[in-house]
Amino acid sequence: RNLEDLNDVSVSTAAGLGASLGFVHVLTGPDHLSAIATLSCGKRFMSFLLGIRWGIGHSVGIVIVYTIFLLIPGLELESLGDYGDIVVGVIMILLGFFGLWRARRFLLNQTKDTELTSLEAVQESEESRGESEPIIEGGSDVQSPVPMESELQPADASDPEAAGSSPQTETKTKACLGSFSPYRMMDTMLALVVGIFHGCAGAGGVLAVLPALSMRSNPSAAAAYLGLFFGTSIIAMAIFAAVFGEITARFAGKVVRVQFWLMAAASTISIVVGVLWEILLGLGIMEEVFP
Repeated sequence: RNLEDLNDVSVSTAAGLGASLGFVHVLTGPDHLSAIATLSCGKRFMSFLLGIRWGIGHSVGIVIVYTIFLLIPGLELESLGDYGDIVVGVIMILLGFFGLWRARRFLLNQTKDTELTSLEAVQESEESRGESEPIIEGGSDVQSPVPMESELQPADASDPEAAGSSPQTETKTKACLGSFSPYRMMDTMLALVVGIFHGCAGAGGVLAVLPALSMRSNPSAAAAYLGLFFGTSIIAMAIFAAVFGEITARFAGKVVRVQFWLMAAASTISIVVGVLWEILLGLGIMEEVFP
């Protein structure tokens, strides 16, 4: 439909247009899918929340673009979209390298955790074997098991053993927390920030606001269009993230190596898409490949 005709559309029509375009816009963009796949790989239900945050960031970016066009009516759409696409390609490449770094950290932390668990099991086995050895009596001499080094030293308040925890346990806890808690906050911020950049930098985000700009003299229709566009795009990305996160988590199971390779593969795809994105822009055939 001609954009000039949208000024007189009803609120319901504008809402339907926004809902359909929001869904299609998100799920047909390789930049959207590769970015959220890198962030949601293997995270099960948490991926749904990441998708929501990405969608919110994406909506914020589009609002920024919409505001800029309202304030600067003569702004050239084509040049802004081209520069924005360059930024999006760079973000995908950087996000992919971050994903590879995170996958490596995940593997190292989980391997360290496994080694510490095995070490604790061996120590517990040796301690139980030492306690079960009988006392050997010979004449007036009574032999007892050789005391352990920790028994010969006075208890120290600064000693983890005296405080009721072992260094191995503390290290194991730190490894587990390092694998999950810090990365949750990092993923949350990344999903929001990357979503904002995708919303305000990509040409797709710029094109998404054109119908709303055509409805500027009909505020109710413009609000309905943007509201449904934002709502369906957030829901669509959240569903995709949750499905992808659940499938990859089930496929990997509890096998650390499999989860590592899935994370690395998703990150590599993001890098490849980003590089191809920049190549297509440089050759000037982006619109032919992704119309």
